[in-house]
Amino acid sequence: MLLVQKDTNSKERLMLTLRLFISLALLFLSGSTMAGYSVFDQPLSYPGGVGMTDIISTDLNNDGFADLVIANTGSNSIDVMLNAGDGTMLPRNSFNVGTVQRAIAAIDLDADGDLDLAVVTGGSVPNLVILLNSGNGTFQVGASYDIGDFTLAIEAADLDSDGDQDLIIANWTAGTVTVLINDGNANFPTIVNYSVGSANAPGVHDVAIADMNGDNNQDIIVAHEGDANVVILLNDGFAEFSIGETIGLSSGAVSIRVSDFDMDGNQDIATTIAATGTVALIFNNGNAVFDAPIYIVVGEEPKDLAVGDLDNDGDVDIVVTDNTSTSNDLVSILWNVGDGTFDIPDVYESGANMPLSVTISDFDGNGTLDLAVCHFLTFANSQVTILNNLLPTSSPVNCPCCTAGPGDLNGDTVLDIADLVHLVSFMFSGGLPPICE
Repeated sequence: MLLVQKDTNSKERLMLTLRLFISLALLFLSGSTMAGYSVFDQPLSYPGGVGMTDIISTDLNNDGFADLVIANTGSNSIDVMLNAGDGTMLPRNSFNVGTVQRAIAAIDLDADGDLDLAVVTGGSVPNLVILLNSGNGTFQVGASYDIGDFTLAIEAADLDSDGDQDLIIANWTAGTVTVLINDGNANFPTIVNYSVGSANAPGVHDVAIADMNGDNNQDIIVAHEGDANVVILLNDGFAEFSIGETIGLSSGAVSIRVSDFDMDGNQDIATTIAATGTVALIFNNGNAVFDAPIYIVVGEEPKDLAVGDLDNDGDVDIVVTDNTSTSNDLVSILWNVGDGTFDIPDVYESGANMPLSVTISDFDGNGTLDLAVCHFLTFANSQVTILNNLLPTSSPVNCPCCTAGPGDLNGDTVLDIADLVHLVSFMFSGGLPPICE
């Protein structure tokens, strides 16, 4: 007969045993190292503006908490929602900039230590408006520029290595990328357009910025929906660009993000392809030479994506919005196994229909990354939801305790019935503890 061995640490032993048993059971039942560990709280909902199209998160009032900025196509304004300090948002403040809004970037354009806003429009002139931060999350309208027709996306980076933040804009109709060089005072006297598609082909939908070839210069990565490809614009170090590799896709690219997904030191690419319901992963072999795309099915019409380490295991995960119809409220999480391969997507209710844009930040200050989603319910009815992450900040959740590997309790590098035997022996007969941190 087996006897339960009593000891002074029985409570701790029991808790450890339960944790290990649950983790091992989930691994056996699901076949996935991440299944069951992704936990978000019930969505917090806030009324939005008219026709929301973009949402970003950053600290606008220097209080250490992530705030929200939202672009509204229907009210000619951007909305600022300041964080109350506990993950909830204060009522939104609207700033009218006189034109239809499409996308936003938050950067310190005038070097005063506060994050300003650069806003692009979908078609009205001016196409770019600068909003200067007063230091407390309120804004004054600065310079404006006529860039091009139907500008859809904007990013910022120091392209000429002078310490100032420059701007990069995607122009849908013209099929171009516009580069604006900052003079240090939030003025942009140098404006250059780069054609990135076939002649007169519209469809530049999004841009991302990263050093793709390891020369310490910021390059531009372009999602071209019209030409169904991703185009790399290589920076010569003086903010002058030439086309590098062009990567063909199964269909048109919509949103694009860059990160080192396989942890090899090179920046890789993820882009949504709405027409095929997939995310394309494009791995960088170094020096901006890329593998053929790998496609992951995610939702019916993936729109926006964001990247970050949602489970605190040291690698970068992907969040995707599914903008299918008014009956859909889903976002998908692609959990990175650690080598650039991803588990089958986990799907979460985002709290409202038609999730369009998503951003990631630690809104509640607990050390884990949360989600904020803007929803285009109808043109006159939009909503913002926040999904706070309930995962612990310590110990990677894909390996809750054991260092040898997820569920490998006896340390033999094989996940099998022997691990269960090892666990039962530890529980009931005083056997050796699992191989743990």
